Amino acid sequence: MNPVDTPGGPHDTASDNSACPPEDTLVVYAEGKLSGEQREVLLKHLNRCEECRQIVADLIKADADPAPQVSTDDSTPRFPTAGSRLGRYVILEKVGAGGMGEVYAAYDPHLDRKIALKIVHADRFDQKIEEVQGRLLREAQAMARLSHPNVLTVYDVQFAEQGAGDVVIAMEFIDGMTLGQWLRKQKRSWREVLEIFCQAGEGLAAAHGAGLVHRDFKPDNVLVRKDGRVFVADFGLVRKMADTQLPSGADVDGAAEGESQERYLDSALTRTGATLGTPAYMAPEQLLGEGVDARADQYAFCASLYEALYGERPYQAENLHELRRQMLTRTPTPPAFPGGS
Repeated sequence: MNPVDTPGGPHDTASDNSACPPEDTLVVYAEGKLSGEQREVLLKHLNRCEECRQIVADLIKADADPAPQVSTDDSTPRFPTAGSRLGRYVILEKVGAGGMGEVYAAYDPHLDRKIALKIVHADRFDQKIEEVQGRLLREAQAMARLSHPNVLTVYDVQFAEQGAGDVVIAMEFIDGMTLGQWLRKQKRSWREVLEIFCQAGEGLAAAHGAGLVHRDFKPDNVLVRKDGRVFVADFGLVRKMADTQLPSGADVDGAAEGESQERYLDSALTRTGATLGTPAYMAPEQLLGEGVDARADQYAFCASLYEALYGERPYQAENLHELRRQMLTRTPTPPAFPGGS
């Protein structure tokens, strides 16, 4: 019998259909030593059992450091372990990683919900740590300002107690994949593609309605949940549109915004003329380092949709110079449409 299914655990609740696991199983989990299959079963139980969650939180609080141990070697990723705590959050497992940080599934015992923690190592960027922290704070603030079904919800942002410039963003957990992964997983009909992109467009339009420009829209910055709902995410390059006032009807929470917070949204990310974003999806004016507005996001949206429908990008270039030249001198010629229903 699987140990997490063993009856006679530390307590039983009338609302629970299954018996709670023995306390030694909770201890093993809190120490981060429970095997994958057993851990999955236990996590399902923890999702519905408040008492077991509290026991796990107390065990971790008593036995673990308040924050995960951090390597002093900058070449080694700083990975929290399952069962460790990061602030008030309990780490469940790593769900994604990139060159600049990781994403973890975590549990928030205060609000009793599963969340995603995006941990970004600011010292790995070619910028001052303070500048990167400001950028990440801007991302969290911008996303927290938006309330829309197709925009990822941000709950909290904090600087980690350990780690050179680590920033932790707590956000809605999405059980699914990126739009890029969704497109690569299997062949999609043009109707399926359009349905997904229409949702992404709604989220992007909501950002524009709130006076914000994403500046890095691309398939890998859009999430598709298992039920088909789409979320625009990763507003790390967001800025307020110049000379754009927030419309009175926009669903934006500005009541708690102070002057110091507003400066992060108004400030530039890099020196004048520096290029940010992903070049293949960037509008010509953005590639040239000029000011951008909502039209740059619309270009990125169309470039992403073009790629999703035709299987290739509108411009094929090996370097930025050639990409700029193609954009300024020729109009893309779409390949034969693959068709499909």
